[in-house]
Amino acid sequence: MARRIPSYRHHKATGQARVTLNGKDHWLGLYGTKASKDKYDSLIADWLAPSQLGVEDLTVADCCLHFWRFAKKRYSKHGKGRHGNAICYKPALRVLKELDGKTPVSKFGPKRLKAAAAHMVSLG
Repeated sequence: MARRIPSYRHHKATGQARVTLNGKDHWLGLYGTKASKDKYDSLIADWLAPSQLGVEDLTVADCCLHFWRFAKKRYSKHGKGRHGNAICYKPALRVLKELDGKTPVSKFGPKRLKAAAAHMVSLG
């Protein structure tokens, strides 16, 4: 499925140009200017570019690590101190890494997820 390119939009209240990428607004400068359009083009190019680590190279362990880093920031209080609610994910991530850590993400599907869930249930 093709990705829809987010549009270059005018925020009338401020006269600024903006684009929303992954749910976050990026302010580009005064609407209609060459500088704002150049900034838009640059952001879109970065947004469309594949990551340096290709999906075929990404393992389940890599995904677990990236998710853990995200969860620590997202679910801790002001990004400081203990990991707050993020700690709830730790057992599930551990099981995924043990069972399928070296498995490429492209090979990890519903059957492997169901097997991991069954293993978690058997552990209590």
